[in-house]
Amino acid sequence: MHKEAMIKGVRTCVEAGVSCAYGYELDKDTMKCILKYPHCDYGYTLNNELNECIPLPTFHMPFIFLYAAAIWTFLIMLKQNRENL
Repeated sequence: MHKEAMIKGVRTCVEAGVSCAYGYELDKDTMKCILKYPHCDYGYTLNNELNECIPLPTFHMPFIFLYAAAIWTFLIMLKQNRENL
């Protein structure tokens, strides 16, 4: 029968000597290992642990952050120019 063993704090599915690789889980109907998160939405990918979707490094950053960074840089440069005069 299906058992769960605790190995170093990680739940591993075991069925008659078969265990699933990290990031996979045992399907009770087919008794095969399946990926927990088989696909992610656009702009996301699986993390190294294969347990959740994370944003791609090249995914766009909202423009509000770019505008805020540009304004902040301009204010710092303006302050430094006033101090130098």
